[in-house]
Amino acid sequence: MKTKEAPVKLILKDLLDMVKGVQQPTRGLFLRYYLMKMMKDILPDKDTAFEGEGGDVNDAIDFILQNMSEMNRLGSVSNTFLVANLTLSENRSAMNSV
Repeated sequence: MKTKEAPVKLILKDLLDMVKGVQQPTRGLFLRYYLMKMMKDILPDKDTAFEGEGGDVNDAIDFILQNMSEMNRLGSVSNTFLVANLTLSENRSAMNSV
């Protein structure tokens, strides 16, 4: 993303598709949490280097909402509500910063 060889919105979509490959729900929750932590400074936002042709604020919001939706599903499947609540609260704080 930092090299800007591909549009940011396509990279975000690919990342979400890749993390769907994790079969175990607890590991999927952890991976999505880790992905959000790593991507929060790189998401396209106003007045950032990643805004423009490659993506905009709407792409960042879509990424966060899709990630939250899948984490919600994984949390209900695995019955690990504590982990799900922690990771969802992290996503909420990321959403507030956008």
